[in-house]
Amino acid sequence: MKKNFIILVLLYIVGFSANAQTIQGTVKAGSIANSVIVAIRPSATITASKISTFYFSLAIPATVTPRPTAAILNNFNTAISYTLENVLQGTSTPLIENIGGTNYYVYNFLGDGAQTAGLERDITTSDNNMVEIFFNGGPAGTQEVRLVNIANGGQSSNSFFNIFDKGSDRTNQTSMFYGTSPVNNGGYDQTSYTGIGNISLPVKFLSFFALKNGNDAKLNWTVESDENNRHFEVERSVDGRVFKSFAKVDAKGNGKSVNTYELTDADISKLGVNLVYYRIKQTDKNGELTYSNVKNLNNVKKSTPVQLFPNPVKAITKVVVDVDAPGKGSIVIRDMAGKMVRQINTLFIKGINQQDLNVAELASGEYTIQVIGEGFSHQLKLTKVN
Repeated sequence: MKKNFIILVLLYIVGFSANAQTIQGTVKAGSIANSVIVAIRPSATITASKISTFYFSLAIPATVTPRPTAAILNNFNTAISYTLENVLQGTSTPLIENIGGTNYYVYNFLGDGAQTAGLERDITTSDNNMVEIFFNGGPAGTQEVRLVNIANGGQSSNSFFNIFDKGSDRTNQTSMFYGTSPVNNGGYDQTSYTGIGNISLPVKFLSFFALKNGNDAKLNWTVESDENNRHFEVERSVDGRVFKSFAKVDAKGNGKSVNTYELTDADISKLGVNLVYYRIKQTDKNGELTYSNVKNLNNVKKSTPVQLFPNPVKAITKVVVDVDAPGKGSIVIRDMAGKMVRQINTLFIKGINQQDLNVAELASGEYTIQVIGEGFSHQLKLTKVN
């Protein structure tokens, strides 16, 4: 549930008299390469705490190409569930903020926690690990990662470092962050941060898709640097937080740098949940781990073999289609008046196919995408934004 700056200020005023601002945050190296841990500490131990809100924002330099994805690797306080926001609302434009004179990609993790009895937790004056974030899909080498509070929440109104306990603000606004050389300017209306360097963001997963095929989930992923790959573990979750491995896929070992893999998770309706979450854990020959981003499937809606990623889109979207038999095909784009604005002829292979669509020159608005192949025709809506 998103909260804008005005709501946060009002809640802060109400809660200040009952609870002093006591909690600071920091970012530190994670348990594996390419990950960081966000931790908190109070000035005095808080007993029987129930965190009802924990917002935090991580930032990496906007010069990083390609822009990595971010996903939760470990949630150390499972009473809190998070929503990730890393694009401007209603667009596919990356969320970028200026921090200390440099532009950074910003990843907002918006956490809401249960206040049910039995979920209390003591927060001690030493580091209390809250969540571990894994970055994937960036360039080789190492980068800086910052834990930030953007003045007034920044462009998204959600780029805050903010902690509520039992509905009362516990954030130390005077000195939000600790660590190596933190910059604390004080207050939600100021930009403050602390950082850590030498976090590697390797290119590994080029794509990962999860599609419904009847009652089955069909998973497809493409990786590079596959000559150094040992194997994959395919992980599944029914709540988006706790993932368990259910299948192992050995590396192809064909000497190619780039390979594509597929796996079917049969009859996911037996899991008895509306959403099923998937991610892939890859292990190199040297033992280094890399995780894909997380994909989810709606386990209730009727399946469709064609999807668009992303949608809405500003420039390039990807048509993903699962084909039972190879053959000629076409992708047709029409405006809302039914006028064809583009047609792409292609050849489909058996299995999952990917086709990039560059729609940057199209006017903003709604379009239909018709995917036609041997014995099938499927239509989807596409939203083009500027």
